[in-house]
Amino acid sequence: MPPEPKPDVERLVQDEEPLLRAYLRRRLRVGDDVDDYVQEVYARVLATPPSRPVRSWQGMLRRIAANLIIDGARNARRQASSAQVRLDDDWEVGDDRPSAEASVIARERLSKVIATLEEASPIARSVFLLVRVEGLTHREAAARLGIEPKVASRHVERVLLLISRRLAETLRP
Repeated sequence: MPPEPKPDVERLVQDEEPLLRAYLRRRLRVGDDVDDYVQEVYARVLATPPSRPVRSWQGMLRRIAANLIIDGARNARRQASSAQVRLDDDWEVGDDRPSAEASVIARERLSKVIATLEEASPIARSVFLLVRVEGLTHREAAARLGIEPKVASRHVERVLLLISRRLAETLRP
């Protein structure tokens, strides 16, 4: 099937928008704004280079919408993991600082983890930090580093295993 030429945007909206809205409503979480997603889909269609062939505009709209939903879920997950709980000023809380002993133990463990990361290969260390510290998926980290996602997963597993072994050695009497 030959690629379709870039359609008139007004006609594309008239023809495809009801189907696109229905597609988005079925897949979005409650509270997500369908209008925002529709607008972003069409903005990305307009940004598509004219030289890029498109076999099916309806398929392209759905793929863009699916990617936007995935991106939105990832962003929400990252924001949730970095959100901090604020306590009301009127709410009294006891001293929840760790004891001096707990602080020393935590610092020793952190030093051990850092030393262990330095033992790992540079690529394994990079993948591990991208996934475990920056919150990227294995696939995103692999793409950023130019390796296969399966290889990225193995690197993370090996570094985690190495860290757990080193920490276990520290705990042994």
